[in-house]
Amino acid sequence: MSAQAKPVLTYFNGKGRAEPARVILAEAGVDFVDNRLDDITPIKDKLAFGQVPLLEHDGLQLVQSMTICRYLARLHGLYGRDVKEGALADMIVDGVNDLNSVYRAAKTDEQKATLLNETLPKWLGYFEKLLGQQEYFVPSGFTYADIMVYLLNAFLLKEHPTILDKYPALKAHHDRVASRPRIAHWIKTRPQTNW
Repeated sequence: MSAQAKPVLTYFNGKGRAEPARVILAEAGVDFVDNRLDDITPIKDKLAFGQVPLLEHDGLQLVQSMTICRYLARLHGLYGRDVKEGALADMIVDGVNDLNSVYRAAKTDEQKATLLNETLPKWLGYFEKLLGQQEYFVPSGFTYADIMVYLLNAFLLKEHPTILDKYPALKAHHDRVASRPRIAHWIKTRPQTNW
């Protein structure tokens, strides 16, 4: 792959909304330019909606983090074996994004208590049931949905270290994804940031 053919992923110097795409690229074994900016003003004209992340690849400029993830997942065989499995993966990812939105919206002490005592157990129960006895969320194997659930749970475990103790399938899934060689390498070698 020539230097010009490398995907360029532009975001701030943090994990945030670009980290799922970075992990997808890492799992796929794709050499990419991890372009981290303090200020997006110089590239505003490239941004369809005035925001990052931005993926530039093969003449394409994409924003919207989940659009980028779906594009990369399809491109690199992490989207299931057919349209039905792609839909299952999307369903899981949309669930993760719903939970992320609820998590970010909890600001007051009362909202945070409801989140911890009601919302998280309910949603983790959903994911535990959807995973069941499978290794991964889609029958044919590993997809970008597994990456999204892994990143969600990695964040939750950092904030609440015992959060997965009542969800053995999810806990095993987290460990399974974390031990995938390319993902483990990315997590170990990525830039260390506060967020």
